[in-house]
Amino acid sequence: MNKMDYLASITAFNSDKEIIALREKYKEPTFFEIISKQGSETTYSSFLKWMFQSSSTDLNSVSPILLLLDILVTRSEEQKRKDNEVQEIVHIDDEFKRDVVTRNFQINSIEVETEKSVGRLVDELKDKWESCDILKKEDEEKLIQKCQDRIDIFIKCHLDNNQELQIIIENKIDSTEGGGKNNSETGVGEYDKSDQTKRYYIATKRNETDRLKQLYIYLSPSVDNKCDCKSFIRITYQDIIDGIIVPMLSTTSLSSRARFFLEELKTELTFPSLEGR
Repeated sequence: MNKMDYLASITAFNSDKEIIALREKYKEPTFFEIISKQGSETTYSSFLKWMFQSSSTDLNSVSPILLLLDILVTRSEEQKRKDNEVQEIVHIDDEFKRDVVTRNFQINSIEVETEKSVGRLVDELKDKWESCDILKKEDEEKLIQKCQDRIDIFIKCHLDNNQELQIIIENKIDSTEGGGKNNSETGVGEYDKSDQTKRYYIATKRNETDRLKQLYIYLSPSVDNKCDCKSFIRITYQDIIDGIIVPMLSTTSLSSRARFFLEELKTELTFPSLEGR
């Protein structure tokens, strides 16, 4: 190919309608950039809270929670095969997996909270569900430390089979596991920042029954990001885009307002803001 052929190819590329449309779409600042919240874990958590509350999106044909459960079933199976040393870990029992993929239940109601106090959740669970033995192994100081933590996203679903489904999500963008705090009033000092998910799991895990299901999620940019607690299912923001946002955008029952925000979230997560972009 000679010089003129190269120039002609570049000119054709620049004048292509689809390329122009893409350039226009991604050159404009996203909603997150306009409000200076790009890469903000708390802002992303708030948007995910809105997305998971199906009443916010006026959907009839697709449920973001069910789509999330589909992702968890797939990722759980992948991680069981990969993490050979923790084969005894059961993220989701086989019966519930079958119920998820066959849509053998309905979700009657959904409650989503961000920055849910671990201590408050423990109090809510204390009289309702039987504690796991693992909780008894922790000393009093560790229990105090757990109560200082906050769960990024907590989802509670009431299912039509009289089950309660709890989903605990640890959301990470740029940071690693952490959360150590120093409370001058109580005198509780800093604690190990490397076992955040282990603290969450030990504090909140209950013996599952016919009425209670609990799932733990570690959400981050890469599935290879380190999560100290193997009981957490590792998923990525790409999973959220491909497995939830894209299917939601394909439905005709989506309101224009919901479509705008999902498109903005998809653009933000697909092309994260960088200095000088």
